Amino acid sequence: MDILDPLFPLQVRAARALLGWTQKDLSNRAGVSELFVNRLERGERITHAHKLGALRDVLLNAQVRFFSSDKEIGVAVEGEAASVLLLEWKGKRTTKP
Repeated sequence: MDILDPLFPLQVRAARALLGWTQKDLSNRAGVSELFVNRLERGERITHAHKLGALRDVLLNAQVRFFSSDKEIGVAVEGEAASVLLLEWKGKRTTKP
């Protein structure tokens, strides 16, 4: 998963939902502020690649797998009770200016 992909924030939020984590849970595990997670999930432009990478790494370590195609994106949590959350994407992938 490309952490600079404009769809990454949607996947972060979906992954948190599958894990049952709050923004505070994720921020504490990743060593970033809760405000950072909140701003990311609201779609604000985030340019701190090291913080985005920390979020990705924490989610990957929690057995979250990211996937995407031209029409859909999603996340899956592997393990005993595997879960998948698929988000239909009808828009066009563009980076924010």
